[in-house]
Amino acid sequence: KSVTAIEDCAFSSCNNIKNVYYTGSQSDWNNISIADNNTALNSATIHYNYLTNVTVPTAKISQTYTSTGTSFTLNWGKLSGVTGYIPPSTAKLVKWLKCDVIFLKISGAFAANPSWDVNRRERLPITVDVSKRLTAEQVAKMDNSAVMEAISASLFNNDFDYLEKIDHDKKRKNGAVGLERLLYRCPVCGKEFETVTEGNEITCNHCKKSFRLTPQGKLIGAGEEFDRVDKWFETQRAAVRKEISEKDFSLTEKARFFTLKENGYGYEAAGEGAISFNAEGTRVCGTLNGKDLDEFMPAESLPVVSYGPGRFLDFYIQKPVRLVPENVGACTKLGLIVEELHNAKTKL
Repeated sequence: KSVTAIEDCAFSSCNNIKNVYYTGSQSDWNNISIADNNTALNSATIHYNYLTNVTVPTAKISQTYTSTGTSFTLNWGKLSGVTGYIPPSTAKLVKWLKCDVIFLKISGAFAANPSWDVNRRERLPITVDVSKRLTAEQVAKMDNSAVMEAISASLFNNDFDYLEKIDHDKKRKNGAVGLERLLYRCPVCGKEFETVTEGNEITCNHCKKSFRLTPQGKLIGAGEEFDRVDKWFETQRAAVRKEISEKDFSLTEKARFFTLKENGYGYEAAGEGAISFNAEGTRVCGTLNGKDLDEFMPAESLPVVSYGPGRFLDFYIQKPVRLVPENVGACTKLGLIVEELHNAKTKL
């Protein structure tokens, strides 16, 4: 309902749009300025005043918080294709805001452009579900645990379930290429950073076990507990959770630092140093723009970090700083460490 304008060609390639579920009235929709070359959107059936019944049984983060008037938007990314870790503090924030909670779930977008292959753009039907599950009055009567349970249930989304649902079977010649960036730990032998990919195969160089990736994200040749990309990813999270719970846990990775160019487009080299972890949190130290850098971020105050598998991690250290580890394949593990350290320190 907060949309006021849709730019030229915003939906030019979305030929499978049939229905649009809009939370505002027909009058609100008519007031939206829709530019040219959005034929698919203009031809779709618009469902006005779209709300679903409240259901409260049991929500990664490209973490963005933007405040506009009385509205507040939280955006979660799906790095593994599944809604991941949502900080418990989200429930406290929702109660503090004292407003209705609208949930938006997009299915198919991750599968069309998976995190391990940033150059892939695959044509898939994409569905968008917008619903109000919690009113301000309901939130006021719930404790933090109940609010968190409702958020988790309402935001949970799995693109691999969606691929099975639509029976996606389009074969690709190099579907698995780059998957080692996301799946860095062999679930058979436990060796890290030994996975390699070629064509539709991902193989562990250490134990020589190989798996074939299907169009639906399944891994042929794997055990039931990790026979799909999202399941394999969760075995890595479990391994990280165990590692950080060990006494005297610590880990350090050398890294290069980059900052945004003055014009705001792209990054430029700005220094080097290291990123280290222990049970208390994350430290980034070294030299940044010719000055000494030593920034410690307590685990309880750093719920997530934005990262590109096998490419970078983004922090805000007085300004956006991009870290590229010497072992660039460690990005996914380091991102999981941040999440699990926060999870271990935080309670509702």
